[in-house]
Amino acid sequence: MLLMDEPFGALDPVTRVELRREFTRIQQQLKTTVILVTHDMAEAFTLAGRIGVVDAGALVVCDTPAAIARSSEPRVKVLVLDSVVMSPNNLLRTAVSSCVGLDNGLVQSFSRVAMKTYMLGGYDAASACEFAGAIRDQKVMLLSGTDAGALRDATAALQQCFPSGANVEVRTDLPTSGFGLPSVTGEQGEAYDRVVIEFFARNLR
Repeated sequence: MLLMDEPFGALDPVTRVELRREFTRIQQQLKTTVILVTHDMAEAFTLAGRIGVVDAGALVVCDTPAAIARSSEPRVKVLVLDSVVMSPNNLLRTAVSSCVGLDNGLVQSFSRVAMKTYMLGGYDAASACEFAGAIRDQKVMLLSGTDAGALRDATAALQQCFPSGANVEVRTDLPTSGFGLPSVTGEQGEAYDRVVIEFFARNLR
C-alpha cells in the first residue's frame, strides 16, 4: 500500500496532467493500492476507484465515484459527470460484444447474470436517467469531448432527464473527455481541468 499526500498539488497544470497520466499507468501496471489525499475533486474523480470525503476531521462518505454522485449526503453539493453511459447494461453489452464478437440476447443475458454474481448482488442496473431524476439540490455539470463517440450524445441527452429547475450545465464541446486524459497533451488536459475547476469555484463559494 502506498500513501500519497497531495502529490500533484505544487505542480504547474501541464506537469500535473502528465504526472497523473503516468501515475495511472504505473498504478495499473503494479496493481498497488494507493491512498491519495487531495483537495482537487476533479483529480479524485479522475484517479480514484473509491473516494472518501472528509469534513471537519470526520469521514462522511466513502464509496465509488458513481455512488458518491448519487449520494443524498447534504455535504455533496456539486457533481461533475463525464461521458455518461445511459445504462450499465449498455456498457456491459458493448464490452461483451467487442470482446467476444457476439451480440445476441442469450449472450447478453448470461453476461448480466455473470456480472450480478461477480458483484455479489451489488450490480445496480438503474439508468442514468433515473439517477438524474432523483437529483434535487446538487449543482451538476455534464461533460464530454469529441473523443467520446456515442457517449457524447448520451451525455447531452441526459440533460432532459433532470427535474425542471435543476441547476445543470452542459459542456460537450471539449477536445477530450475524462477517458482521453491519460493520452492527451498537457495543454489539452489543462483545458479540461480548467472547465471543472471553474465550475467548482462558481458553485462552492
